[in-house]
Amino acid sequence: MTAYNPCYKTEKLNLNTGCLYRPAVHPQKQPDTEQPLRSRVARQFKQWLHNWHSRRQLAQLDTGMLKDIGLSRADALAEADKPFWR
Repeated sequence: MTAYNPCYKTEKLNLNTGCLYRPAVHPQKQPDTEQPLRSRVARQFKQWLHNWHSRRQLAQLDTGMLKDIGLSRADALAEADKPFWR
């Protein structure tokens, strides 16, 4: 014989939804507005460098490799033609 457990019945659940959506906050992480300009510029520069590098690599892939990742040659070239800041 199985014991009745109200947790298995969705209509019987009484969840406090406020506690389910509480965002986790790291005590040392600062919002973007409080970070120094130098670190924001450095982070943006790293993102641009990553964009440029990954798009150059994508343009150099052969057709078989592009097919493996589900892209056509036209898709790869369209992505590679984007400027680094986009």
